[in-house]
Amino acid sequence: MSWPVEITRTFSTVESGADSPLVNKIKCHSSYKKLLNTLFPPESDFMVTPDPLPVNIDGGMDTILSFKVMFQDHHPVLILQVQPRQHLSFTSTREVADKQIRLRMIDLAERMPLLALHGISAIGTKLCFYKFEKAPPRITLNATSPDQEEQLRNRMVHLWCSMQRSISVP
Repeated sequence: MSWPVEITRTFSTVESGADSPLVNKIKCHSSYKKLLNTLFPPESDFMVTPDPLPVNIDGGMDTILSFKVMFQDHHPVLILQVQPRQHLSFTSTREVADKQIRLRMIDLAERMPLLALHGISAIGTKLCFYKFEKAPPRITLNATSPDQEEQLRNRMVHLWCSMQRSISVP
């Protein structure tokens, strides 16, 4: 999938420069909101909403941004959580991001009538895809083979891949 220039330009500003945490937060919020509204336009049956989370959920780092995409009767189908790009450098912050999205998916699964809920954990512009299945209850990473999923689990740094590469994975 090729992205419109407006989307790629917006995300290029997130990666550029040594911004303050507040500027980084604003850039991330704007970029991901634009992307989600491109993928789920307002005139569709989907609704993109902010999804505020408690600060330092489970003693972890702050989630600077969280969105929920809901279908028709407010059934969640996708969640997106975004962390600052600086968190990619540390195993501990990547592990906390992984744990946060898994816990959030479990929380939302209690209210979802659908069989699956999809999640995206973003650190800056690096993405990791998740899928929660109700029966039997399990969360899987978006991998194309069991070997690849095992590699993803064992090496947290590879959970987040570039946005351009990630979007092409079915």
